[in-house]
Amino acid sequence: MGLWYRISEWINTESWGSLLASGQLRDREVLIDLFYQMASILAVLHEQGHFIPHLILNDIIVIKDDREEFTIKIDYKLSRFFDPKLNRPGPMLKNLLDCHPDIINQRPLDYRSDIWSLAKIFVELLTADLETREFLPKIDDLELPSELNVLLKVMLADDPDMRPRSMAEVAESLDKIKKVEAEKIEEELAAPEQAPVRTITRLNKIVKLLAAAVVILIIAGFLAWYQLYQPEENGTSRFETYANKYAQSIAFLVTEYWLEVDGSQYYHNMSEGTAFLVDSDGYLLTGRHVVCPWLDDTNLFATAEQLKAGGTTPVFKFRIFLWFEGAKAFNQGARMLPDPELADVYFTDIAYSTEGEPRLTIAGSRQAACANATLGYFSPQA
Repeated sequence: MGLWYRISEWINTESWGSLLASGQLRDREVLIDLFYQMASILAVLHEQGHFIPHLILNDIIVIKDDREEFTIKIDYKLSRFFDPKLNRPGPMLKNLLDCHPDIINQRPLDYRSDIWSLAKIFVELLTADLETREFLPKIDDLELPSELNVLLKVMLADDPDMRPRSMAEVAESLDKIKKVEAEKIEEELAAPEQAPVRTITRLNKIVKLLAAAVVILIIAGFLAWYQLYQPEENGTSRFETYANKYAQSIAFLVTEYWLEVDGSQYYHNMSEGTAFLVDSDGYLLTGRHVVCPWLDDTNLFATAEQLKAGGTTPVFKFRIFLWFEGAKAFNQGARMLPDPELADVYFTDIAYSTEGEPRLTIAGSRQAACANATLGYFSPQA
């Protein structure tokens, strides 16, 4: 009583490396069947209260029977339970110890740890890569049935609570996948009998598509010819319509500025130009030399320096007026006046201006290297 006995049995097994190298596991139906056998055996062990804490591919034994079919057995090693932390683990076991989330996070190993380890074995066989540690990206690169793709990702979840509840559930899912794949193969084998009908249907579709393509090309060619040889008046008319679409966003701008000492003007100048409404908030874009012409007026600065040298302090003043397209800006009768004022030449009382309402302000001006300035206007209703 209490003595251990070792019983050995010779089993003529196949090498996983040889099977992968020979291409015998490229058959997806064969691999899914092997996966189902592995899960079924482990499900029985789990039901009996046993699990393999460090399950690796070396623990899975594959045997080829007389019918040249593969059968799976599990190497249930008792030494693994007595000494789970080996001093010199093999490469495959070391790989598991370095990547298993339950081992890395020092969680107690249980039945769901076996589920993660089994999914790792599945990916290794599917990819023929026995040293990989990037399992989820490998799954995405494989052309797997959608059900198997989802099952593998769930089995490889870092959180044990996200994995299948039991190995029996894994085996049941693999059994369903195996049956669906078998039905697909039967349908593919029966497909050649219906090949002529499918070929004719496909040819009919191709002919219809080609006919539709020819019709589209004819219509496109006619439209191109029509656009190319339209009378010039139509093109001019279209351009005019397009330009008039934005006519109300174009404004005429007058800037007047001067130097004043004790109410007397010593220097006076003005500029005219165009501004363009650029957004719904009322900002306009125009040239820097139009809205701020004094920045480049050397005569203005020279006059100011002369006045300062004479002991006076000149005051700089300016005002800006703006009319949108369609507004009455010019007073033609001012031509008859000998020395008209700005208010005589332009209808300043109806203009946007810096002096009253509707209000006009300078929102900003670039440096001399960029001759653009931005104006902001606000209507009385704003």
